[in-house]
Amino acid sequence: MLKYFIAKKWIIEGGPSMGVLLSAHEEDENPNPFHSTFHKYDFLVNGGASYMLSEKFSVNIRYSYSIVPIRFIGDDPVYYYLSGDQYNSVLAFGLEYQF
Repeated sequence: MLKYFIAKKWIIEGGPSMGVLLSAHEEDENPNPFHSTFHKYDFLVNGGASYMLSEKFSVNIRYSYSIVPIRFIGDDPVYYYLSGDQYNSVLAFGLEYQF
């Protein structure tokens, strides 16, 4: 991630990242034979901002979105036309400490 100071206490950040699926579990009342498994790797683009509370502490908000689908829907025509492939979309809040 690249960080850029836009003011004395404000930072904007952006860049690519990668995620790894450690485990997955899905329950469905109506099992769908067309569903495929989740991909093990996820490639995302991120953007966010931080505010420096002090020299060591800051608060952060970040949004991430998958560049590639985490799962292809496959041949299920009804589900595909309703929603398409599946992607991760994450809004994260954080408290950072710098050593």
